[in-house]
Amino acid sequence: MTPAGYQEFAAEQIPLIRDNASGALLKLIAGNIEVGGVEHQGVVKGISRSPLMLDLRLPPGSDFSMLLADERAGFVYLFEGEGTLAGAPLHLNEAVELGRGERLSLSAGEQGASLLLLAAKPIGEPVAQYGPFVMNTLEEVNQAIEDYQQGRLVRV
Repeated sequence: MTPAGYQEFAAEQIPLIRDNASGALLKLIAGNIEVGGVEHQGVVKGISRSPLMLDLRLPPGSDFSMLLADERAGFVYLFEGEGTLAGAPLHLNEAVELGRGERLSLSAGEQGASLLLLAAKPIGEPVAQYGPFVMNTLEEVNQAIEDYQQGRLVRV
């Protein structure tokens, strides 16, 4: 029940990181990661749940690995090319939920791979969703819809 927020960044403000070991390019939108022994921080600030949002571009035939805190839940989404996650094939335009563990291991196929990685600490609460409205219960969703229809939602 926290107020909605919005942050906007130009593409050139988002850190572009090269992993020299794999040749991977990472756009770090949110979170902190270590690549090549150097700590990097994304541009998005002030969000709870320690999110990690990465746009990964893997060159053909490359392997990329990184630590990912075990308390995070998330998914990998392949939007170009071909690849595997921990040896299991990734399918184009499909998200794969991350399992338990502390290391993320990706491999690119002959075409390379472009992926999104989204992860955060789980909220540990029930989730009810309808359209853009996400709350804890269906009653809260219905109230949010009514508030929207009556013009009671406030722009920040």
